[in-house]
Amino acid sequence: MKRTILLGLILLFTACEKDHSPTKPSISTTGTIQIVIADKSAPAIDVPDSLDSVNKPAKPSRLDQLEVRVLKSDNSILASKTFTPSNGNFQVAMTVEAQNDLKVLCLGMFDSNVGYFGIDEDVDLQAGKTTTATITGWNDSYVPEILPISPNPSTDGSYNVSWNNVPNAANYVLQEADNQGLDGIGTVYSGNEPMRGFSGMVSGTYYYRVQATNTYGITSGWSDIASVTINKTEYIISGTVTGANGVLVTLSGNAFDSKTVNDGGSYSFTVAKGGNYSITPSKTDYIFTPENQTFINVISDQTQDFTSIKILTGKIAFVSGRDGNDEIYVMTSDGSNQIRLTNNSANDLGPSWSPDGSIIAFYSDRDGNFEIYVMGLNQTRLTDNSTDDRGPSWSPDGSQIAFHSNRDDNAEIYVMDADGSNQIRLTYNSAWDLSPSWSPDGLKIAFDSDRDDHFEIYVMDADGSNQTRLTYYSAGDSQPSWSPF
Repeated sequence: MKRTILLGLILLFTACEKDHSPTKPSISTTGTIQIVIADKSAPAIDVPDSLDSVNKPAKPSRLDQLEVRVLKSDNSILASKTFTPSNGNFQVAMTVEAQNDLKVLCLGMFDSNVGYFGIDEDVDLQAGKTTTATITGWNDSYVPEILPISPNPSTDGSYNVSWNNVPNAANYVLQEADNQGLDGIGTVYSGNEPMRGFSGMVSGTYYYRVQATNTYGITSGWSDIASVTINKTEYIISGTVTGANGVLVTLSGNAFDSKTVNDGGSYSFTVAKGGNYSITPSKTDYIFTPENQTFINVISDQTQDFTSIKILTGKIAFVSGRDGNDEIYVMTSDGSNQIRLTNNSANDLGPSWSPDGSIIAFYSDRDGNFEIYVMGLNQTRLTDNSTDDRGPSWSPDGSQIAFHSNRDDNAEIYVMDADGSNQIRLTYNSAWDLSPSWSPDGLKIAFDSDRDDHFEIYVMDADGSNQTRLTYYSAGDSQPSWSPF
């Protein structure tokens, strides 16, 4: 049977006290509110069982403070005061300015943290009268408690953290740390639902605590710490493939599987913990960046995306001014399917295919002077100086590009890596050295030069050494080109 406990020690105070209204209202405008905590279990003791935390060893055995707030109808504070218990008992009476639709809030404090909360939301007070505010909800702890985490331990990195729903709660904050000391703890959830699901978590132990804030802005203390252990036995290797339809993505190593992926689609493989695996995309007439990816001793989920580039076998690249300026086009070997590849107001010249047919090097003055560019999926500038760089020529293995540049006052032969790095000068003389062309084995470079008064064909080692003249004609010889075999 529900009983009401009138807690011992009556404390009277008026709105003129220093923590209330700045001026003392006249007696004719004030009334007295007597606060009574309604205890549903109605034990025959001075303090309700709900004030005792026998099952919460991390908290003190009794409340150490009680804060009472009287709110106006607009929820602004009319009066408030904090009381210290005597012999574990509370009984409170407050004299405040008389008005209707008052709310009386009681906050039970553990070490300055709110542990209990109760309220009477409808108190009408007449001047010169005494009314009773019956605080309800007090028996339910205002500190949320995390329920048993399930599953625990988790073998796939997925689990739910939930807690009891605190009365009047408007928001919960859940925090997580990867250590018992809570170093680096951070918020992983803020919302009004008493649950947060997790997935894809890596192996380890995680620690959680939660607190509540109610509709009156009262924030509870933190819950006791709860933990969950992740001991995953399987992980996911996944990624996307762009640039082609029908790409076969193959898993190899300690497991074997394959999936067919279309442009912009994704693949996913479930693999055992601690294994070694490789992911390789493939499709006829395409190359991929990267070519493949290997994962050693997999102990977490892994991701690798792949980009495909079509190899334009049997195509001819050429320069045309048909659209008003020099642009690079490509066509099939019979002259059909002529397609414009570059599109700007400058001049794009000298197309040169990479050995695998996936990239075209060329030179362009689109940025003010001629520089070397490449185009595959995107058009990228490789050289950057105030003079002209022209005549790109791929090495047979596709790792380097030879070109000529007049950055040192006259045209000389240079070589650079395929990404534009490591630009090295190979020839040194006062004449013009032009039109580099690689030998099929990549060991030599042929070029033309007017170092002997008119242009002749020369050859040198790929590092610039052993430069040797091959032709001797006064008419001039130029633009050498090695056969591929």
